[in-house]
Amino acid sequence: MMQSYQISEGSPDPGGLPHRYLVKAFLPLGFALFGLQGIADTLRALRGLLAPQPMPEEALP
Repeated sequence: MMQSYQISEGSPDPGGLPHRYLVKAFLPLGFALFGLQGIADTLRALRGLLAPQPMPEEALP
């Protein structure tokens, strides 16, 4: 990514993306956020398994 920024990499196609390094910069951020969401979902599931909340009476048949 740093090399793309240093050479100001752009699309080789006419009318293409002028600053391709910006897209490359957001890829690691996207993967980091995706991993963080996975951790949050795992913790939420563990909380539900280890300390289940009682169902309200109106939800019972």
